[in-house]
Amino acid sequence: MRSLPYPFWLVVVSLALAIVAGGRLSTGQAVVEPGIAAMIGVIWTGDGAPVLAHAVAGALACLALGLTLWNRRVVQTPSLRFWIAIAAFFGLLTVSVLVSRFKSASVQSLTEWASYGIVLTAVIATSGRRLGPEILLWTVSGACGFLAARGILEYATQPDPTWRIFGGWVNPNALAGMLLLGFFPALGLMLIRDRVPRLAAGGLAVLIGLALALTQSKGGFLAAGTGLVALALLVVLWGSWKRAAVLAMPLAVIALLVFGLSVRNRTAEGGSALSRVTEAAATSEQSAGFRLLLWKSAGRLMRTDPAGVGLGAFRFESARPGLVPPTVLAHQSFLQIGAEAGALALILFAAALVIWAIEVIRGARALPPDRNLLRAAVIAAVVASGAHSFIDSDLHYFGSGFAFFAMLGIGLQLASDGTGPELLPSGVRRGLGASTCAVMLLALLSFGGVDWLKAKLRHSLVSGDPEGAVALAQRLEGLARFDGEALSLAAATRTGDERVRLLEQAAALAPSPGNWRAVARAYMAAENTRGAERALQQALITDPNNLPTRRLLVENALAAKDDEAAWREATALVAIETMPYYKVRALPEVIPTETAYGHLVLARLVPGRTGNGLAQQAQHLESALSIYLDYARITRPRVENAAKAGMPFAGETLQDVDIRLDEGREAAREMIELARRRGDLALAERAQKAFDAFTDVEE
Repeated sequence: MRSLPYPFWLVVVSLALAIVAGGRLSTGQAVVEPGIAAMIGVIWTGDGAPVLAHAVAGALACLALGLTLWNRRVVQTPSLRFWIAIAAFFGLLTVSVLVSRFKSASVQSLTEWASYGIVLTAVIATSGRRLGPEILLWTVSGACGFLAARGILEYATQPDPTWRIFGGWVNPNALAGMLLLGFFPALGLMLIRDRVPRLAAGGLAVLIGLALALTQSKGGFLAAGTGLVALALLVVLWGSWKRAAVLAMPLAVIALLVFGLSVRNRTAEGGSALSRVTEAAATSEQSAGFRLLLWKSAGRLMRTDPAGVGLGAFRFESARPGLVPPTVLAHQSFLQIGAEAGALALILFAAALVIWAIEVIRGARALPPDRNLLRAAVIAAVVASGAHSFIDSDLHYFGSGFAFFAMLGIGLQLASDGTGPELLPSGVRRGLGASTCAVMLLALLSFGGVDWLKAKLRHSLVSGDPEGAVALAQRLEGLARFDGEALSLAAATRTGDERVRLLEQAAALAPSPGNWRAVARAYMAAENTRGAERALQQALITDPNNLPTRRLLVENALAAKDDEAAWREATALVAIETMPYYKVRALPEVIPTETAYGHLVLARLVPGRTGNGLAQQAQHLESALSIYLDYARITRPRVENAAKAGMPFAGETLQDVDIRLDEGREAAREMIELARRRGDLALAERAQKAFDAFTDVEE
């Protein structure tokens, strides 16, 4: 270990931190308390200010590579053809920022992707060919083992045996993608060395495998199976029949543990730790249907924007084809790369992976058995992660993306001729390489610091600290004047024209539907309905079917006392119910109520427009009531349960629930009155039952 350079240990720490704290996404809603203790908690967990946690991990890798390039004349580098392919790929990622309409988000995303390239290079430059790669594999397995232990403890504290574990990550599927990258190195380490390290590696494999099962990720199971087939074939091919048989031992233990949990914790309804997997047909249709729409959306963006929509901009542009609401990830790493950076970037990335596979697989006879076994484990991990990336955006979660590129570097170091020493001139090493690392380090820490300030500002706003909020907003305006999200947050501390000015700047820098709706609401508060109309039309550019925007258009028309415009906008809003955009949702438990409001408005505007107005009114009111009742029955309980844990459910809060129930009661009242005018006792009875249901729910 003493022969390893000290920058190598920075790579080890960066990799561990990325895995443990890299499973959160920046959603613009995170809140964190001020103070050093809170900052340390963020860096360790990623919760509250995920960009800061990612920045620290990436900065350590940058520092490691920069120090290596500054101090060492001879540096280990990958093969030329792999280097050309991967460098061209990262070049196109950089170019995609230029075409992005969300520049700040794209630049921030670029720094994270650049961290992937840096850790790949740092692994090759610092780890050597023997002990270093093995230590890095222990690091990946150990960090994933920590996530697994955290997830298993989480499951043990849940009263619901069907609970899917998160392990500190944003969702169970993302955790499954990360665990795959730790599972196979643990199996490989179990096949080499002495008895005690073998037992430790086998224990890690069992721990990670059990947690993988508890995520109940169907894609995780399929990807694990793919990786196991690849691992077994390579181990057998490279002459270790007996060691291949050893792989069955941890798999058998995992199977027994999962079976025991399923039997012991089975509920009266038959639910267990594997309910989602064993009853796959019940959940696959909705999940697969939404994923298919997302993939079609990504494909259409690739056709309409051959150069990409901008790295990190899929979350804002995904709804533009009109198939799905705005969605952060495409649930497919490769299509998301193509949509964000263009088809050529996707081709180059695929070419780099093919070249990597050729470099790592060849030359097995020239290597000792233990090295071949570790190489097989790395290949299996990359294969499994790649398979999972076909159904989830693993590369776009910082932790799994960072670890994936680190595994590429480890694989090249274990190969017979995947890397080689190069004598680099001082100008190249220090002037170009080390200075680039320094710029990257500053960029990462800058974005991390801004993310920290945003989270603190949100905390000041929700905790009722106006003075602290104003001070933080002023700092944000100075540090992030080109960040639309930062300016939108700062606007919350201002009033009048100053507030409108900041909101307009935010929308110009980040033209998302949410930012343009904020501008529209500010105009509506000032009774400027024409300004609000213009802002809402801008919001529809990136999401033509956006339900909140369509509802606000109806409200704005009513505020302008323009019944014709209100009728037109309400009709357009209700028409969305017939589209896949409305019918196939990422979370079936979230019932959108905007179209119910559209039905309510149409029922009020019907009189005088047609000869059969009462029948149309009744139809619209019944449609509205049906939606509000579904919301009260399906969505409301989940919002209330999430509120007990101090978080919203899919953006819905208890205040939103109260508003929806009030609108449902109002629809029931209007339906009762209409039934009385028509003399329809059956309709009146249904309306009264609905009204009572809303009242009972509130009580």
